[in-house]
Amino acid sequence: MADSDTKWPIKLKPGQFAKLTYGPNFKMDELLMLELDEDVLEEALDIGVDIKGDPKGSAVLCTKNKTYQLKHVATSNTVLLVPPVKDGPEDEEASGSMTQADENACLDELNSQNRLPGLFTQVARLEKADHGRRVVATGRVGAQLEIVEIAPDLSALETMLLQHPYTQEEAMGLDAETAVRQRGFTYEELIARVQASVGELLKGVEKLGAVEINGRWRLIEPNYMRTILDMLLCAAVENDWSLLAVPEEDAATFMATDGGFHPEAVKLCLRAHSSLHATLAGAWVVDETKVCIRCAKKLLAQQERWRVDEFMPLWKQEVPTSMTPSLGMLGGEALVEKVGADKVLVPFSAATLPRPPDQRFKVLFKKRARWGLDELLPYLADVAEPGQTVESLLLKFTRRTQPDADATPVFSAR
Repeated sequence: MADSDTKWPIKLKPGQFAKLTYGPNFKMDELLMLELDEDVLEEALDIGVDIKGDPKGSAVLCTKNKTYQLKHVATSNTVLLVPPVKDGPEDEEASGSMTQADENACLDELNSQNRLPGLFTQVARLEKADHGRRVVATGRVGAQLEIVEIAPDLSALETMLLQHPYTQEEAMGLDAETAVRQRGFTYEELIARVQASVGELLKGVEKLGAVEINGRWRLIEPNYMRTILDMLLCAAVENDWSLLAVPEEDAATFMATDGGFHPEAVKLCLRAHSSLHATLAGAWVVDETKVCIRCAKKLLAQQERWRVDEFMPLWKQEVPTSMTPSLGMLGGEALVEKVGADKVLVPFSAATLPRPPDQRFKVLFKKRARWGLDELLPYLADVAEPGQTVESLLLKFTRRTQPDADATPVFSAR
């Protein structure tokens, strides 16, 4: 953040000298410098940043909306820390300086004593500086920390939230455990323990489908979420709400009164399976694909594989009559394989796969040696780090095969 008002610690004019000494409490390589980009430095000085460690990994620096990995970089140069010099009228006088006349006098004496001019001039400079200003170094820095923007590691968030799912038994008051109100984690506990910025953490909570119950964040148990969704769809029919404009507050109030559902759980369920209405305030448009996927997950969890001709009729029975499920909705949730003359549906959810790109591709190609692009893309939607694209990941980790321009490209392990 250098500008015209920047004050340098050592204020010397051309021709002035100062004697550099080590202070009494000189710290040798006990300190680190932190190098920050301009925008990160501005935020650090304005509202502050957080540095979060992890016993099993590296530390990260978090701004309000971004996460950066901290990298330790050693330096071979000598970097000394010098505190700012106080302003004062004595500075000008105390500063040693060697005028041209001084140097000429040195050269005259040099000629008379037949000594090396460079060495003698340097000695004279040091003697002159010794009677002037002293610059005291307080420490030496042998390394610095640099930051690299990364995607937040939300695996810890998911692990924490999965510890105490919000169940139907608890919602109905059938859970006799006395510590039931202490289940889950407060917002402050999540911030302290998850290596992510506040903005990224809130997006992660929303993506995972967590809800705040009694001041603590929880995930709704999948079967109970399905129950809430079923009752929400029934409530829409009963109250003559269009699925293209379901009123959030009315739905939460009705289901809390009529079925004993927690209002926040109802709102979360509606938001998880809908998109906000473009013009009608407080209303949500139910997403056909999200509802169909939720219903499909229930069936997929019942067995390891399904014949497609058996699965589709059952899936159709699970969804509202106004919706039409299709296999294309299951990208990233299941794979269609050919077994003889039959098509078989195999559960394979992207949510269960490791997030680092190298590990993700390793699992994908272990599952299947060759992938079509349409099948592969749903499994790469959440993998790219900041500055990366899916295309760059495909170039790095896969080999593309395409016999001719009209053929469908196939990807295999590089």
